[in-house]
Amino acid sequence: MVASLWVFAALSCIPDFMANTIDTNPLSTYPCTRPWSLDEYFDHKGYIIFSSVLFGFFPCIVVFTCYFEILRGTFITNTIFAATRGSKRQTLEDQCSRKQLLKLLVCLTVLFSVCSLPFTIFFIYLTAVDKTTVANNSERFFLVHRIVRFLLISNSFFNPLLYAFQRSNYRKGLKRIFYVRVCQKGTNES
Repeated sequence: MVASLWVFAALSCIPDFMANTIDTNPLSTYPCTRPWSLDEYFDHKGYIIFSSVLFGFFPCIVVFTCYFEILRGTFITNTIFAATRGSKRQTLEDQCSRKQLLKLLVCLTVLFSVCSLPFTIFFIYLTAVDKTTVANNSERFFLVHRIVRFLLISNSFFNPLLYAFQRSNYRKGLKRIFYVRVCQKGTNES
């Protein structure tokens, strides 16, 4: 399944890659013209809408649905983390694990939505407005384009950090590193 997803992801990049060209104008805002630039989006509306739905809205729905099912199985139907017979300590550990899982899944869903949906919504909006509106507000749209692109890419940065911060040994190691550096800095200044 993972291999087929990787193949699908690679194949889905081909139309975007094939549409890329180099703009020889040195004053161009975008040196590479591609469907996702403000200079080219208007000529690729169908591709933009299809890609936005397939790679923007659809993944958010899938992530939300999968995480909701995990939360439902954990807290409502009790099919995940089913109550175990044993000591009171195991029950407390189970409750702690459930709370950690809840916090992680909510954070992952919010992070994914906040990072990926603005890009999709921005380009769907661009396909709905006329080209003159975009041309008359090009500086503002260019800034928004940069911000939503940054958010889209930043998900790949924040996601591993979010998983790492869920681990107590990671947090302890990070505290130890910063504590040692602060202590060393304080002794060097004395």
